[in-house]
Amino acid sequence: MPHPVLMKVSSSSDGKPTTYYAIILKPVPGHELSLPIVQKHAQHLAELDAQGKLVIAGPFVDNPLGLLVMKGSSKAEITQIMNEDPMITSGVRTFEVATWLLATRENKFMPPIPPPQKK
Repeated sequence: MPHPVLMKVSSSSDGKPTTYYAIILKPVPGHELSLPIVQKHAQHLAELDAQGKLVIAGPFVDNPLGLLVMKGSSKAEITQIMNEDPMITSGVRTFEVATWLLATRENKFMPPIPPPQKK
């Protein structure tokens, strides 16, 4: 089976294309990770996976950042979910959310770029 990130963009139950979000976890200077926090974070990821929201996640080996890719209805929804993550609530990580377009074989590696949204 192909890697989930490389699979064809799926549609939600309402027929709209699935929207993906990339989340970068960033360390907070002076705050160290502990095993209990990592375990609680892993449980949170397992819950997101069971809900069908988590696509892929993990830390970088050669960089202190972490990456999550999630599916959701809006950036606000993903931000709310991340604000509940134990790494965030414990103060050891901050995060940044970005809407992610998949470039795949099916779209000839040129995803449709939506017009800029008004802030």
